[in-house]
Amino acid sequence: FDGKIHNYREFLVSNLQQFPKLKIIHDRVTGFMMGKKMLPIHILELRKDGQILPHIDNKDYSGSIIAGLSLQRDSILRLSDSSESESILLPRRSFYRQM
Repeated sequence: FDGKIHNYREFLVSNLQQFPKLKIIHDRVTGFMMGKKMLPIHILELRKDGQILPHIDNKDYSGSIIAGLSLQRDSILRLSDSSESESILLPRRSFYRQM
């Protein structure tokens, strides 16, 4: 909605029972969250030519935890603020979280 993501499909999953494989992933990821409650699952599926441009997430919508899950191919998660920037390689089938 803000023009920062291109060539993608977006899904909001409200009922994990409909997606047994996603529920397995969700349960494994929740184990790494140290008791923090997760917001509903929000999935962005980027096409090969898709991209997510630099942006600032809204904490009310995204929560206060930064997480990246790369399932099908290697990805780069870039984090920055006004003074620093960091790129994190997410190899295929990996999970990253920052709390």
